[in-house]
Amino acid sequence: MAAALNQVPNVGTGSAQLSLCYYRDYYLDPQTDVFQGNYTAALVPYVIPLANQNVPTPARVQDVAINCQAQDVPLAFLLMLSDSKLHVFLQLAKYTARMGLPPTPWDDQLYAQKGELYHNQAQTVTWLPDYFNQVRTQLRVATSNFIDTALAGDPNAEFLGPFVDADADTEVIRYCLLATCHLAMYLYS
Repeated sequence: MAAALNQVPNVGTGSAQLSLCYYRDYYLDPQTDVFQGNYTAALVPYVIPLANQNVPTPARVQDVAINCQAQDVPLAFLLMLSDSKLHVFLQLAKYTARMGLPPTPWDDQLYAQKGELYHNQAQTVTWLPDYFNQVRTQLRVATSNFIDTALAGDPNAEFLGPFVDADADTEVIRYCLLATCHLAMYLYS
């Protein structure tokens, strides 16, 4: 009868079908990679030489990281928490004081999203400035070429390593530089 009368059926009478979004899909899409796979220049401010010469200050690293959001540069950090597991944090942002308005408890605080979206909702956490301090220990990890080759051979690999000094295609790091093309692997876990 509604069709015969050129009437539109009642909109909104059915259940809503929400579209679920995932950051892992965003980071897996090569079209969203602003660096087109070449992260060398982008990650230079985060490099900490093993010999500790010309080390960027934690404040400088923090400034560079915060400026990424204003420049639409995707950014992610890995942080080992008290559960001895690496967790991924996205969308680092600083809540700045607003001119002419009373101060708030959030002024000049850093916030990040912990992990993947859950039902399209982010878990926002406070990001401490201490997280930008230099890591004192060294860690042997696989090179990016090794990781790419290993994942091409077994896309379902859940972990790589541990590694020892004699292992080929590994390197010693003090600070984890994570290319966004590898970020989806951490968001799945």
